Amino acid sequence: MRFRRGFTLIEMLAAIGAVSLILPAVFAIFISILKEQARFIALKHIKAEGENVLYQMKDTIKTRTIGTCKRNLDGTFDCTSSCITGDNQDQFFFRDPDGHLFRYFLENEKVASESIYLSDTKKGYLTSDLVKVEGPNLVTCTELGNSTLVNINLTLKFAKSFEGFTPKMKYSTKVRLISR
Repeated sequence: MRFRRGFTLIEMLAAIGAVSLILPAVFAIFISILKEQARFIALKHIKAEGENVLYQMKDTIKTRTIGTCKRNLDGTFDCTSSCITGDNQDQFFFRDPDGHLFRYFLENEKVASESIYLSDTKKGYLTSDLVKVEGPNLVTCTELGNSTLVNINLTLKFAKSFEGFTPKMKYSTKVRLISR
C-alpha cells in the first residue's frame, strides 16, 4: 500500500472555500473594532480636555475673583454692577486682587481667555484644534442677594466625525462669588 503525500483537489477547494467565508467576517469585525476604538479615543480626548478647561475656569474664578465688571462700548470698564444679561455676555469680566481683569469667551469654536492689566492685553486658548466648542454663552451669571452665581456651560465636540457620528460631551458647573 502506498502512502499519499499532499492534499487532493477537493480538500484544497474545501479549505479555500472555508477560508474565503471566514476571512471577510474576521476583517469586518477587525474594522468595526478599530472604528469603535477611534470613537473611544475621541471621547476620551474630549473628556480630558473638557475636564481640564472646566477645572481651570472654575478654579481661577473661585480663587482669584473679587468682583465682576463689564466693558462699555467706549472700552472703559464698569465694576459697579455684578452681572450682565442679554447678548453682551462676552463683555463680562472678572476682577482679581492684583487689579487684573480677565474673562472667558468663545472664539473660532474654541474657549479663549483674555487678561487685561493696565493697557496690556493677553489672550490665549484653553482648547486645542482637536475639539470644537458649541454654545452661545460660555459664562453667564445671576445675582443672588450679596453673592453672584456664575454659570459655566460648554459643549465640546470632536473636530472630525466618524461616519456621521460626532462625539460630543456637555459640561456645566456653577461658582458662587461672595461679595468681598
